[in-house]
Amino acid sequence: MRERYLKKVKELPKSLRPREKLKTSGAKKLSDVDLLAIMLAKGTKRENVIKIASRILHKYKIKELINLSLKDWNEISGIGETKAIQLIANFEMGRRIFEEVKEETPLINSTEKILKLLNGIRNARREHLIGIYLDGQNILLRQETLAIGRSNISYVHPKDIIQPAMIYDATSIIIAHNHPSGKLEPSEEDIKLTQKIKKATDFLDLYLIDHLIITKENYYSFRENSRI
Repeated sequence: MRERYLKKVKELPKSLRPREKLKTSGAKKLSDVDLLAIMLAKGTKRENVIKIASRILHKYKIKELINLSLKDWNEISGIGETKAIQLIANFEMGRRIFEEVKEETPLINSTEKILKLLNGIRNARREHLIGIYLDGQNILLRQETLAIGRSNISYVHPKDIIQPAMIYDATSIIIAHNHPSGKLEPSEEDIKLTQKIKKATDFLDLYLIDHLIITKENYYSFRENSRI
């Protein structure tokens, strides 16, 4: 193992070269050492870039790298000032991207936020059945129109509602549909569908947060009315 790291990266088999791994398998498949090695770009006469990356990650946890100062990087053997500046800039860009994505990612933690997602069906002339899929932190993963029209909604099977949760790796589901008539009370079909979905989600260890009925001016919550 020691001899392998002492070799130049270009002398290693392609399957061990970080850049080649990224080309063939994608960045998500790379180890932390491989990713850092690519960022470092090249090693020194004494150590190849994989060895340097491995040594850095032995000293620091990956989450600590973003907070290293120019002085910290310069104290690491094999890291010059130019490379240290590039690394600091790369990690800062990554941090800013993460913060921007986090701000844009909808957190669905209240009925008001759910209703905001459903504004588009309030005035619809036909009934729309909507599925909202969330992760374990109540972050919106996906919102899908599952059926349009009362006759089509009547024939919806629980598996049609749950399948997207499997695809998007959701842990909880919200279902909603509109009543163009303006009537808030759930129909017998609405109640039966909710019961079937609740039974299916419980079986699959998914959490059915609510089933909402939406009208132009108001809403009905199965959860708030203790019907799920």
